[in-house]
Amino acid sequence: MVPHRQTRLHALSPTLYEVRPLTEAEIGQAFPLVREIAGALSLADWRRYAGQSLAAGRGIGRDGGFIGARQHGSIYLRGLCAYRLFPDLAAQNRFMAGCFAVPETIDCVAVARALIGACTSIAESANCGAVQIHLVERNQWIASLLREAGFAADQRAYARLMP
Repeated sequence: MVPHRQTRLHALSPTLYEVRPLTEAEIGQAFPLVREIAGALSLADWRRYAGQSLAAGRGIGRDGGFIGARQHGSIYLRGLCAYRLFPDLAAQNRFMAGCFAVPETIDCVAVARALIGACTSIAESANCGAVQIHLVERNQWIASLLREAGFAADQRAYARLMP
């Protein structure tokens, strides 16, 4: 369902950063970024979540996974997000991104923009009619960048945290 062509993801990324799918071997490297938004998450919990997400995206349609942003020539992740594609009656497919982790450090705005562009690119390649990016309290600073990129808060969705 989603062609993971590195060149397509690069097209919308600033020249300083490359955004590409993460492999299973790179999941451990992403843990410090995820702790930025998830707080007291253990490495075991992260590996369990990531393993389930990667397993769900391994099918023929490749309907989910993780993408990570790196500075060109660097081995260190600067940002990442998890995504899934869901069938949607009103919008063909819906691209949903969560675990959107970009620490507030030097050049974090460029990293977040690169990830937002890559999400949009993947959604276009998968013929999605809607893109949803979920933010938590610790990454709310990204909301202004999403609005700048044409996103709006969806007033139709309701959420409830389960005990």
